[in-house]
Amino acid sequence: MRDPAFALFGGPHLAVLAIILAAVVLVSRVSPDPDRTLLARSIAWTLLVIAILKPILFIGVYGQAWQRSLPLDLCRINEFLCVYLLLARSYRAFEVAYFLAMAGSVTALLMPDLVHGFPDMRFLLFFSSHGLAVLAVLYAISGYGFRPTLRSVGTTFAFLAVYTLIIAGVNIVLDANYLFLRQKPEGASVMDFMGPWPVYVVGLIGLAMVLCFLCYLPFAFLRRRRA
Repeated sequence: MRDPAFALFGGPHLAVLAIILAAVVLVSRVSPDPDRTLLARSIAWTLLVIAILKPILFIGVYGQAWQRSLPLDLCRINEFLCVYLLLARSYRAFEVAYFLAMAGSVTALLMPDLVHGFPDMRFLLFFSSHGLAVLAVLYAISGYGFRPTLRSVGTTFAFLAVYTLIIAGVNIVLDANYLFLRQKPEGASVMDFMGPWPVYVVGLIGLAMVLCFLCYLPFAFLRRRRA
């Protein structure tokens, strides 16, 4: 019996969003404590295991071409950033990981590029990894006391610009579609409202800039208020 197709905002989708939201509330209430490492390490090692498991599963079990199964999407790269952030308590990693998680992972959770629904393993791994990335940066805020700055926005833009250029070349060499630079995802996404290729690529760049500034605004407002 085949697993059902993924339904946007269907029962399983809403259920997993509710679970992630509950976890977000709990992690956001963690108070700064230099001795509290168990939760951070648990999130980090779980993320790392999932990041390693994904390409093995996609290639070995589902027969997906290796050229299209490498961990090169932004959310996949951010999984490794979040692992390093939590284990090394790295503020440099946090500066980029925060925006990739809050702008990218949250968007992916709400508008996932999924074809297979619950309980397919691809469904479970997708929501687990994206949800854990969000929890990782929230833990860094509440547990480590990290805060993004305006410089963090610039650092993230620079990272995205350089990485996009690199991946554009990788896509040509491997005939792949990382970052959706060559075509839109199969499932429903915000790109459906941005027109055809290459117009939607420009729209994605603009959307990324807007989302990063929106993610920074709460911290800018708090700093201004305290000043």
